[in-house]
Amino acid sequence: MEAIDDGRIMAFVQRLPPDSQTRVLLTSRRRTDGWEYPVKVEQLSLVETKEFLGIRVLEMRVLSEDILSEETVQKIWKTTGGLPLAIQWTLGRYLITENLDTVLGSAISADSPLLEFSFRNSWNVLSPNAQQAMAALSIFDEPPTKSMWSTILDWPPDKLDHAVEELQSMTFIFTKTDARTGTITYHSLPITLTFSQNMLGTMGAQERKWTARYQEHLQSMQLVAQEVGRYEHLFGTFARNENEKRAVVLSRIAEAQEVTGPEIAESYYQQALDIEPRSVYALVKYGRFQISLGRIAAGFEQLEKATQHCTKSTGFYVFYNLAIAHDAMRRRQECAHALKNALRYEPEHVHARHMLGVTLSRLGSYDEALSIFNELIKEEQSRADGPTNTLIYAAKTKVISLRKSNRIPEAKRFLTEAIEMVSKYPRIRHLARELEEQQYEFDS
Repeated sequence: MEAIDDGRIMAFVQRLPPDSQTRVLLTSRRRTDGWEYPVKVEQLSLVETKEFLGIRVLEMRVLSEDILSEETVQKIWKTTGGLPLAIQWTLGRYLITENLDTVLGSAISADSPLLEFSFRNSWNVLSPNAQQAMAALSIFDEPPTKSMWSTILDWPPDKLDHAVEELQSMTFIFTKTDARTGTITYHSLPITLTFSQNMLGTMGAQERKWTARYQEHLQSMQLVAQEVGRYEHLFGTFARNENEKRAVVLSRIAEAQEVTGPEIAESYYQQALDIEPRSVYALVKYGRFQISLGRIAAGFEQLEKATQHCTKSTGFYVFYNLAIAHDAMRRRQECAHALKNALRYEPEHVHARHMLGVTLSRLGSYDEALSIFNELIKEEQSRADGPTNTLIYAAKTKVISLRKSNRIPEAKRFLTEAIEMVSKYPRIRHLARELEEQQYEFDS
């Protein structure tokens, strides 16, 4: 219907008597309030294109046998994108000119009558935003994710969402979902992209901006390839394939940009997750970064996603960072839960155990906290090379927990014992004063 502007045609159809045996078929890219039935028309495959050509060549009495050669079929299929209408047009033009190269060249030229007939009217009813989004799509060498598309356009996600909805309803684009990663990419038929590229050429400064941003993206990918060697130490834990390696490198680059350029850091993190949405390294780093910017809900969403993809080698890293994020927000119960999950992966991790003891003490679970501190103190005393600073931290937090639970006499006795115990070890003897300060608090 977009090729027909005469409203009398629709009026005629609508006035047909109810008992009429007439059947009317109207096709359109546009959607109104009720008369359409959506039908998705797929492009023909190479095999289907050859079969279609074989039928139409006989019907149209095309005498040249070369038109059905493998090389020619491949050219026609690639140029037309497998669209039956475009294939039909190509054959019609070939009958007139008898020069296939000329026909195929004119099919995709800026003033191509095929492109004009197929797309012009539909293009004209698109909103300016949808037109710009479609034009920018023709820049990409490979179908982009929504994040990459919005980055090139420099649009907020919701603005692109509206344009995407419009383009999908007009059948300009379609999506594909990667079964392995769940990544959604945006595709368009080659012939549609050709028309969009022609329209891009009319957009002047916008074309230059979008192309420049895409070139920056390609350069950043080259930088990633060059930087891979620097982060080999992380790959053993966080990267099982090339995409995960690239995600790790991009996250490290983003981390370096966090203070000097938050917007640049954001772009690198998004690129990392575009490449590998399941990268726990990227998810954790990006989540902590968002929380630091005050985007609390978005940050925790990334951290929770990481918990869904962690492995035996990454589980501790994920849950420990989740615990630190909860602790910073004073979410004690969630912090304790995350620490317990982290310790399932590394049961002997000293700092995580001590942090769990402190968190439980703050929650009022004093007996459980004291049990953890006692275990740490016992382990430190049994170390062959003598205790470390952990003995001081465990002793101090044990005294605090005893005081908070109103076990004052026990706290005083243990504090005296702890000062004597620490004084025996030359390596940490100087830290005994930290315990003595707690004794002054009792005396005061």
